[in-house]
Amino acid sequence: MSYPNKAKGLRSITVRGTRYRWRVQFGEVDSQVLLYGSESGRQLTSVRLPGVRDFWLTFPEYAGTGEGGMIIIKPRLVRQLIEEALVRGWRPEQRGAPLTFDFEPAKPAD
Repeated sequence: MSYPNKAKGLRSITVRGTRYRWRVQFGEVDSQVLLYGSESGRQLTSVRLPGVRDFWLTFPEYAGTGEGGMIIIKPRLVRQLIEEALVRGWRPEQRGAPLTFDFEPAKPAD
């Protein structure tokens, strides 16, 4: 079974010719990126981004400073997360318990 064409909140990305779906869940302290394979009901990966907080919760305090978890989740980062998950043993085409790990993104240069 595959995902609907317009799965709510999921974005699509192709890495090495394989299509994946992803979603960001921002939190007050940490955020996470959820990675899905091309078929629903298969193994999920949850990547925790320690210290990456919801932009709107930190806006007045850290706006424009590059501090306090002000990381922009771009396709380049998601591609990096997918590659890391595959190295760690993620098999998106198989059923199984979710793979979870922490990822420390590089802070933007000032």
